Amino acid sequence: MTPRVRDDRTIVYCAGSLILGAESDALRDLVRKLLPNAKLIVVDLAEISMMDSGGIGTLVGLTCSARNTGTTLKLARASPRIRTLFQLTRLTPVFEFEDLPESSAASGGAS
Repeated sequence: MTPRVRDDRTIVYCAGSLILGAESDALRDLVRKLLPNAKLIVVDLAEISMMDSGGIGTLVGLTCSARNTGTTLKLARASPRIRTLFQLTRLTPVFEFEDLPESSAASGGAS
């Protein structure tokens, strides 16, 4: 996971799996560190190939934490497969989605 500040937002580029365990813990820890100093955090899911209930739970928790601190957390570039997970779990209304401009996304890189 790589955070980058772009204009008025902090974009967190994710890659690989977002599943229960180290992956979810790492995202949670990173975003929680960013919350006090960011007004808008965008989690770029373009390179997430797999997500389980632990990953979804982490995103729900981070969304709540962000709202409690006055920060907006948005999700970006979720694949059709990941968007289907949100729809099947009826969690789509919980999240805000944003389209990142390709120029921002392409220059972000993921790790």
